[in-house]
Amino acid sequence: MSTGNLTHSPVNDTRYQDLLAKSAEFGALAGQGVDVQVKHGLSVFQAAFDAVIDNTSDKHGKGIDDATMLAEAYWKARNQNVKFDPRAPNQRKTVSCLRTVISGGGWNHGGPQEPLGMVNKAMTIYQQLRRDPATSKRLIDAMNYLVLLCRKLKTRHEVLDEEELRALAFKKDASVPTVNDVLDHVRHTLVALKNGKHRAGVCTGVNIEAAIKALSKELKDSVTVAPPKTDVSQASASAENPPAGVDNAQPSG
Repeated sequence: MSTGNLTHSPVNDTRYQDLLAKSAEFGALAGQGVDVQVKHGLSVFQAAFDAVIDNTSDKHGKGIDDATMLAEAYWKARNQNVKFDPRAPNQRKTVSCLRTVISGGGWNHGGPQEPLGMVNKAMTIYQQLRRDPATSKRLIDAMNYLVLLCRKLKTRHEVLDEEELRALAFKKDASVPTVNDVLDHVRHTLVALKNGKHRAGVCTGVNIEAAIKALSKELKDSVTVAPPKTDVSQASASAENPPAGVDNAQPSG
């Protein structure tokens, strides 16, 4: 895992508590209608890169990891009348997205300045695309862009080039099915065959059942992972005032 050099002694290191406080600040601003979600995401990304946080399960108790703690701080400040429930749709999305961002921040490939250098470059590209009238309305929102980039890193061992970073910023063509669309279609077809509701006939073999379970698991999993450091503050400024963010970003494991 990419780790930073601790600038505080373990006893006096307050960076985690500072991050929780910062998450609460972002939540309070979001509750006032300020677009700060990508800034929150970038601060979490930076902390993961610096090894302040990670995705260790049950770190703070059963079912409670760093992402859950940060999401709770964010949501309690965002709406004090809502009891935080990590299983509720909006809160669950926030936790899931933060887990993906943490995974991205802890990516251990690409060299000593990565993945921060790539994220700074990505956010600069995104800002340029937003300023261009020819592309501004075709973009996904800034937080979804960050989450998608971090998700991409899960299967990569090298940084994304500029062309790839640009391509990730655009909304998918509705006429082109996604991988999940294809998998879901195959699963529904197999279920219909198993239940005798497909016009081709009936097929109830053990391999059909195994394939249905494997596809269901794949679909579920796809929704639910010391040199001088580069700060992501410039990237945050580049993507300032995104149209949406963590609250509505697509969940990812």
